[in-house]
Amino acid sequence: MPGMHETVYPRFKSNIYEKELNDTYTPTQEEIKFSQKVARGYKLKTCFIIMLKSFQRLGYFVAPINIPQTIVQHISKAINSSISSVDI
Repeated sequence: MPGMHETVYPRFKSNIYEKELNDTYTPTQEEIKFSQKVARGYKLKTCFIIMLKSFQRLGYFVAPINIPQTIVQHISKAINSSISSVDI
């Protein structure tokens, strides 16, 4: 039986492992360049990438407050930003 995160209406997993963070949530250089074109300021660029990667994984947008802290921290670290979920 598929897990809740694998259904028609996917959700974030409760435990996200390092491999999935690296494979699914690490932004590519193209995504980083794209964020620089569409968003101004490091905070907005970081938020844009977090929302983009979440949408790519789930197929729909979620409120930033509902994105797990581990994903926010991973993306922030990957793009050398110091943003946290409190800042989103």
